Amino acid sequence: MKKSENNNYSKFNRNFAKCQGEFTNKTKSKSGLINWNYLFPATLAFICYANGLKGDFVHDDIFAIKGNPDVHGETDIWEMFRNDFWSKSISKNTSHKSYRPFTVLSFRLNYMYTGPESLYFHVINVALHVIVTTLFVYTCQNVLHQRERCAVLAGLLFAVHPIHTEAVSGIVGRADILAAAFYLLSFITYSKSIINNNVKHRVIFYISSLVFAAVAMLSKETGVTVLGVAVVYDAMETLKNLRKDGKEKVLSSFVTRFIFTIFFIAILLGFRLWIMDGSLPTFTRADNPASFEESVLTRGFTYGYLMALNIWLLVAPINMCYDWQHDSVPLVESLADPRNLATFTAAVMTFYIFMSSLLHYGKKHHYALSVSLVLTVVPFVPASNIFFPVGFVLAERVLYIPSMGFCLFVTLGFFRIFDILRCYRTHVTTIMLCLLLLLSLKTWQQNRVWQTRETLFRSGIRALPHNAKVHYNYANFLKDSREYENAVYHYKEALRLESDYASAHNNLGTLLGDISEAESHFREALRLQPNHQSAHINLGNLLFKRGLKKEGIGYLYKAVEIEFRNPDALVSMGGCLMETGNYTQAENYFQSAIEVSPDCYEGYASYAVLLSKTGRHEESALYYKKAYELDSSQSATLVNAAHAYRTIGDIREAEVLLKQAIDTRRDVSAMEELAVLYYSSGRTRESLALYDDIEKQNGNSTETVVRHAKIVANQGDLERADEMLSKVLLNNHNDIDVLKTLAQVKGQLKKHQQAYELLSKVITLTKNAERRNDLEQLYIERGNNYRDIKMYDKALSDYEAVLRINPHHSTAHGNCGTIHHINAVMQEPSGSIEKARYHYHKAIELDPHNDIIRDNIARLERLQYQRDIGVG
Repeated sequence: MKKSENNNYSKFNRNFAKCQGEFTNKTKSKSGLINWNYLFPATLAFICYANGLKGDFVHDDIFAIKGNPDVHGETDIWEMFRNDFWSKSISKNTSHKSYRPFTVLSFRLNYMYTGPESLYFHVINVALHVIVTTLFVYTCQNVLHQRERCAVLAGLLFAVHPIHTEAVSGIVGRADILAAAFYLLSFITYSKSIINNNVKHRVIFYISSLVFAAVAMLSKETGVTVLGVAVVYDAMETLKNLRKDGKEKVLSSFVTRFIFTIFFIAILLGFRLWIMDGSLPTFTRADNPASFEESVLTRGFTYGYLMALNIWLLVAPINMCYDWQHDSVPLVESLADPRNLATFTAAVMTFYIFMSSLLHYGKKHHYALSVSLVLTVVPFVPASNIFFPVGFVLAERVLYIPSMGFCLFVTLGFFRIFDILRCYRTHVTTIMLCLLLLLSLKTWQQNRVWQTRETLFRSGIRALPHNAKVHYNYANFLKDSREYENAVYHYKEALRLESDYASAHNNLGTLLGDISEAESHFREALRLQPNHQSAHINLGNLLFKRGLKKEGIGYLYKAVEIEFRNPDALVSMGGCLMETGNYTQAENYFQSAIEVSPDCYEGYASYAVLLSKTGRHEESALYYKKAYELDSSQSATLVNAAHAYRTIGDIREAEVLLKQAIDTRRDVSAMEELAVLYYSSGRTRESLALYDDIEKQNGNSTETVVRHAKIVANQGDLERADEMLSKVLLNNHNDIDVLKTLAQVKGQLKKHQQAYELLSKVITLTKNAERRNDLEQLYIERGNNYRDIKMYDKALSDYEAVLRINPHHSTAHGNCGTIHHINAVMQEPSGSIEKARYHYHKAIELDPHNDIIRDNIARLERLQYQRDIGVG
């Protein structure tokens, strides 16, 4: 029986060694020695995240990378070291106080050498995860002195654990990975400073450890905890050596290292406080609701449950979410809450492991358990709310470093069970392999969640439907996708769950068609959050459009005051000032917007409009072209640039740009602008061909038809122009331009009755629209039609109507003179000659070079002479 058991044991060992890729052997290849102990976990780490490499920039990536001038190299390198993670000056009150310059530097180098594509950012993240996995295996094997199989299994668990997906697949998670890499390097070099017999080497290793710890902290704040782990590890090693050797030198070395390490920690923390200008980050209740509770018991119960929940996510990463803020975890407000049982269970288990390790400290297994506990607990302390409140309820990414200790703990448990259940080792191994497979599949699936904004935000709705933040984020995505109806629904759902959500009020207001309702949401956002910059911008723009220009500009000024580096605030302010005619100040704001954000499309486009308004058309064209380079989907900027070139007479460049716009996207506005250009430069046939193409594309807007009809009419094809305009009039009964153009065509076709009927309607509409400047010409045109059909009284009435509007209208005076002249010839009313003479002389005073009027005056005088002779 015993022999059979030994045979089974030997057979199992052979099979296990084969499963783990012959971990205990070094196999020679053509390229040298390959240590499978490191290669197998590293390879699995890469495979598990390979399907996430093509993911887009999502969530915080957009602000921390795509919209970060520090990453794009637009700021000085030293300025980058004075800014926070989001490119705000870390000393400002509005800063988030996340100081991670080495992570930002890695993004900057990434951007510099690989460009803005997300693929390469993902590649670096996965590569760093592979490096961390390798360093972790090395640490377990060579620093913590675990068996090779134990180190490899711990590395495999770490490589595939789904809790890491936020850190690896979310690009901003690089802060955690980078910190973990330097964390392990610091821990490894610290351990070498303990065991190395050469004093010089010992000092070098120790200083290296401190440098790596500093870099870890500058990659992410939690990196500094490695020195706490190192001190505890040093104490454990010192105690072990004292029991073995009992040398005073061992204790003396420990005390020296301890004092220097504590002093260095104080320096790092002092520097951190100094760089923040002595101010701590400020959070809102939505960031971490428990920290804003007055009840000590509620805070204590909730903090305890959150710790238990973090442990549960390490044990069973099933329901995962990218954002656990707001009320994603309801407060634990009483002792009767059943969730306290989870807290109690986690506390008892942790206490048991700690006491067991302490009581059996001399045993190798319990020593390793102690180390795994330290590696889990110490890195988590900054996120535990114990010493200071943090800006989140729960964050999966912060478990990246603590998960090392957890993976080692699970591995130690596995081998403990493996040693105890000798008869069931095959089953135990099978269970562990199945666990690795399940974790790998979960990680593979979770990577898909981080592929796009849509997949990420949809996953949040599924995971935490009671969380207002996930509805708000999904609504933002829907808004950007122009699914406005669905976006409104999710903004309202966010407000149903959390009525004091200022940003939801603000964003909902931007989608509402009811101006008064939108205004109420903007004002509510400002009541809840007085320094909400976007709400200031939106309310300012709304009030300005409503005619409350002074009040609107006041809100925009406040928005700029809150954060000057916001291009939206600067562009909005500049736009409103431009509308009020304050071009100089508007130009300053547009230039500032471009300066703080060189990739700000709106800044270039708005500045181009201003330059066009001020007659600087060549500069305007250049800025329109720059705007197009930033957003090639906006072909209107090329059209506007072409219009600017046409204005300054550069027809060739205008034509090139318009053809480029048409080639890029068969844009009707570009085609029409080119048609107008052709017509104005005498290329009528090409112009009409383009208009025919527009008509074939069903791209005919009302304005396009009117312009086309005018060209057709000018070419003499009045019947076609009549047909075109009559057709478009069917759906545009009250369009003034259509009515007026059609009336002109009807007049040319001698259809005077239809012409004056159309013009009568136009005059009525123009009066209602208060377009007084157009009335003069309309009365003239209708009067001409009345005159042509010999309805002289009505013609005269229209000409006199013009003079009531503008007494100095030379054409109206001339036409009045003509009607009176005709009446005089017909011997109709008495005094017609005097009236005709009066109007003719007024007309000649206003237009001295009008030969027709002079001829009419001469004829009138002859008529007067003949009348005088006849009377005499």
